Amino acid sequence: ALKATTQDIEVYFDTLELVQNQASASAAYVDAVHTDAYSSTEENAVAYSKTTPASGRDTYQSHTVVFPLNRNSFGTVRNTATGENSIRLTNSIGNYDIVTAAGAEDVASLVTALDGNTNLGSGTRVTAARDSYKESEYEISWTTSTTGVAATASATGKVYFTYGTDPLTGAKIVGTTADITSGQDHTHIAAAIATALNAATNAFVATATNNKLLITATVSGTAQEDRGPLSHALQTLAVPSTVATTTLLWAGTAENTKSSAASNVTAVASNLFNLAVTKVDRTGLRVTLRNNSTTVADASLAATEVGTSLMTQPGVILVAGTNIIGSATNSNTLDYVASFAQVESLTAASTTSVDRTGWL
Repeated sequence: ALKATTQDIEVYFDTLELVQNQASASAAYVDAVHTDAYSSTEENAVAYSKTTPASGRDTYQSHTVVFPLNRNSFGTVRNTATGENSIRLTNSIGNYDIVTAAGAEDVASLVTALDGNTNLGSGTRVTAARDSYKESEYEISWTTSTTGVAATASATGKVYFTYGTDPLTGAKIVGTTADITSGQDHTHIAAAIATALNAATNAFVATATNNKLLITATVSGTAQEDRGPLSHALQTLAVPSTVATTTLLWAGTAENTKSSAASNVTAVASNLFNLAVTKVDRTGLRVTLRNNSTTVADASLAATEVGTSLMTQPGVILVAGTNIIGSATNSNTLDYVASFAQVESLTAASTTSVDRTGWL
C-alpha cells in the first residue's frame, strides 16, 4: 500500500507506448493521451500518493484589554470590595458587569468570574488570565555585615552586572555602570544599572526607584513596552562581587580601614558586606473578547473598568506591533488582536492518490 506523505511517491517509465484508463472495474480499457519520456504525476506515473499539508489558521475577530493591578506596600494585589462592579464586558448585544460576590474579593476570583463568562451570549467568547502586563522588580540590597544598614562607597568605582541573554541577538547581556562615587549607596547602584542596561539592549527597558529596578520587555523592533502575553521572558539580574571589572570596593565606608577591604575577593572572604539581588515577578489581568462569527463583524467588543476599582487600574487595549508583538512576527498574536478583515479559516490537509500498479 502507498503511504501518503508531503512528498511525491512516484514510479515512471522512460517511454510509454500505450496508456489506458479503466473507468470502473467492469469497464473496458480506453486509450488515454500521454507524453513519452515525461516525468510527472500525470499519465506516466504508475503510482503516487501526495498529501498537501494544512495551511492557514483559524482566526476570529478578537479584542484584548490588559489591566495593571494595584498592590499594597508588600506587593500583594489589593482585593475588590463586596458588591463592587469591577469589569464591564461589552458586545453588539449589550454589556454585563462583573459584580464582586462575598468571599470572592481576590484577583483569582475575578479571573474565574471572567474566564468563560457567557453573559454576552454565544456570539462572544470571553477568556481571562493573569498572563500579561509582565514586569519584574529587582531589589538590590547592599548592607554592612555588622549593623545591616545600607552600605556606602568609600571611594569611586564601577559595578559590573549581567542580565541573561538578549532574545533578539542571542548574545549575553552584560554591562558596567558609570562611576558610583564616594558616599553613594544601593539606590545609586540601582539607577546606574538601569541606565547601563538600557544602553546594552533594546529587548528590555529598566527604570529605577530607590534601590529597586523595574524591568519590562519591549516589542521586537521597537522601544515600546510589551504588555501582551507573548512578551520576552524577563531575565535574571546578577551583580557578581569579585569580577575584575567591578572596581567599586564592596566593603564600603564602614569597613575600609581593614586590610581585607582593599580587595573584593578578600572582603568576601572576610564577610565585610552583604550584597543580594531579589527578583519579584508581577503580572496584570488580561481579558480577551472573541467574535465567534466569521460573517458579521462586531465593532462593540470591549472590556472596561466600572468606576474606580480597588484592584485594577484603567485597562490598556492591545494593538499589534505597538504593545504586543506584530502578527507578521508571531501569528499567535491573532488569538488576542485581530480585526474582522483578518478573519480566516484553516484549510485542512488533503491527499491525492493514484495507483496504476496493475499495469506492471
